Amino acid sequence: MNQFYAYALAVLVGYTLGALPTAWLIGRFYGVDVLAGGSGNMGATNVGRLIGRRAAVLVATIDLGKGALAAWLVRLIFPALPE
Repeated sequence: MNQFYAYALAVLVGYTLGALPTAWLIGRFYGVDVLAGGSGNMGATNVGRLIGRRAAVLVATIDLGKGALAAWLVRLIFPALPE
């Protein structure tokens, strides 16, 4: 496959996984609107302020996992890509 298409797919996979609003989903699970409280930012720090440390660690872990998953999937699909 052309290297351009491989990189385009990598960007698409990374963007799609990154677009999943983890903090918002965790906030909804706990019944809290993270956009309305605290700093209004969708991130682990704001989740920690509003819900607690465990929820913040969960959000941060899932967000880190999404990035690692995107990199792993691209490497799995295109093993010949230069690092």
